[in-house]
Amino acid sequence: MEVPGGVKCQDERGRLWDILWMFRCGAARFNGDTLRFKLYVRNHNRERLDKRDLVTLKAICGPGDDAEPVITIMLPDED
Repeated sequence: MEVPGGVKCQDERGRLWDILWMFRCGAARFNGDTLRFKLYVRNHNRERLDKRDLVTLKAICGPGDDAEPVITIMLPDED
């Protein structure tokens, strides 16, 4: 998820950390192959976040090129 230019206190490294942390929190209590999880994403400089800033992502665990387990995190409508 790209960070729009000019948004204060946001960068791609921090956003990746947030996504992976929220995935980890959801995965710790999940048993399956598709996990949906939510997090707030700041794409503006408004003072407060609201429900418009809540983003749903999904993580799928499936086989990689050599049949190793691979986790892919994407938007809910992506495959």
